[in-house]
Amino acid sequence: MENNYADFTSYLHREPASSPAPSSHTSPASEARPESDTAKPAAAAKERIDQAIDAGAKKLRSAAHKLENSAQPGSQTAQLSGKVAEQLHRGAEVLEKTHVDDLTGSVENNIRKQPLLTVGIAFAVGFVLSRLLRR
Repeated sequence: MENNYADFTSYLHREPASSPAPSSHTSPASEARPESDTAKPAAAAKERIDQAIDAGAKKLRSAAHKLENSAQPGSQTAQLSGKVAEQLHRGAEVLEKTHVDDLTGSVENNIRKQPLLTVGIAFAVGFVLSRLLRR
């Protein structure tokens, strides 16, 4: 039995269906819900993260000022405290310039580049937190 493929062009120029068939996995409630409902919690979470970053920067600056003022001028402790305070100021500047979207992109890139290291770090952080919270 031979196939006749002479009329293959009729398959190439088909008109798309006027309306797609309704899928069985979507519910009417999910279709009625506007996208802004899902965007609001994400925006609120980003705002909270931004606030936490700003609070962290303020704490770093406060710690730097305390270090600068705690040591006696001219001593070796004052020199070391000054260096640490300078690093704390730099860290605060980095935090102040950091935006949630930049941070998210950076984290995603690092996870893609080194997934095993990321899992190891997550495990270590979880272990330390479990030990701290157990006490």
